[in-house]
Amino acid sequence: MKAMAHIFFVLLILFLPITATLAAENALCRAPDFYSYEFTKTEVSGKLDSEVGDKELAKFFSDFMCHKTDVFLYKQYDKEAETEFFTDADGVFMAKFRFWLDLFTGVLAGTALISFWGCLFFIRRDEKDRLRFAVKLSAAFYLVLWIGIFVVTIYFHSGASFPEEAFFRLALTSGIVREWLFAGFLCSGLILGIIASLIWKFSKPARMFW
Repeated sequence: MKAMAHIFFVLLILFLPITATLAAENALCRAPDFYSYEFTKTEVSGKLDSEVGDKELAKFFSDFMCHKTDVFLYKQYDKEAETEFFTDADGVFMAKFRFWLDLFTGVLAGTALISFWGCLFFIRRDEKDRLRFAVKLSAAFYLVLWIGIFVVTIYFHSGASFPEEAFFRLALTSGIVREWLFAGFLCSGLILGIIASLIWKFSKPARMFW
């Protein structure tokens, strides 16, 4: 059981921040709010010389990420012709992005479940102080994790290239990437704070005097 306690201790330090981060990014990438905010702020639809509104565009992105739409294809109809809104490069990029998001959703389920088991393990063994210490160390790892996420994301974005006619050449600016990172950092920090407060509540040491 000592070995199991050591394993759960390390896993909690790692998995609590990872769980919070993956949960936040899942919410940001699947809900239409972030897309709507960014498209409206940057006036993407206006730059495309299209009648499609920013909110309509944001809903399409959200529907695709939530698997309500199988193919990243948006057609605009007018009296004269039918125009495809996105290029093949856009479709390939978004299909890969959704694939990795789905994969990380599975990882999220695993880390959340293992974290829950770890908390129960220490509470049942009455090692609540050790559980609280793991939570404190997880906060430090959270900062290290997000420094790595910032560095890696900005590095890959700087090397990304799209055809001149591609939507993401216009939409995926360095400003949007930075705001997406900051939004993820803040949301995941809030989620980690909620998780930590719940663990703190259920790991209160028993009082000797009332």
